[in-house]
Amino acid sequence: RVGGARGEGGRGSGFGGSVARRPEPGTRNSMTSPIQVEPVRLLVGAIYQPEGAPLDKARSLLESVYGPVEAVSPTWPFDLSDYYDAEMGSGLERIFWSFARPIPPETLPVLKQAVAAVERELRPPGAPRAVNLDPMLLDHQKIVLASFKGAGQKLYLGNGVWADFVLRFHKGSWKHFDWTFPDFRDTRYHAFLTQVRDRYLRERARI
Repeated sequence: RVGGARGEGGRGSGFGGSVARRPEPGTRNSMTSPIQVEPVRLLVGAIYQPEGAPLDKARSLLESVYGPVEAVSPTWPFDLSDYYDAEMGSGLERIFWSFARPIPPETLPVLKQAVAAVERELRPPGAPRAVNLDPMLLDHQKIVLASFKGAGQKLYLGNGVWADFVLRFHKGSWKHFDWTFPDFRDTRYHAFLTQVRDRYLRERARI
């Protein structure tokens, strides 16, 4: 069974710099007291072979836990890296699903484990992965990807999961870091990610 967080959740420490609620009028926000952290948008990126990949089943399994997808990206060739070619072959493609239900940012390790379980369920016996799924969180400032692999820039969250900060939003556009993956460094995803961010901000403003 795939496990994961449901709903917006409550208070939590987040994973660094998440959107925080402003103090109520007439109250003081002590710098030594924790503040409530806003829920964030879940995105899952899929890398797959265009012929025969079980994308519909992958999406269905994820929606059964995290609720409906609110936006689907265009499909792009995954052609700026050969990292997965040895396992999955060449000619791979990439797509993103953005989920409507806000989630607590501190659930990122649980998300990674749950999405990995979906990958295992979709993997044919004795065969390579049919689809690679990358869960990531978006708020008004940044996109953070969950990883099972450590590196100098990554923050360890527990349960074998690291947070990898791949993009930040600054002065009206997405900015990459020195370590950002080549496909995220390229601007091809930026328009879709900006649309997801804009909807997320509008929804949070209504609460």
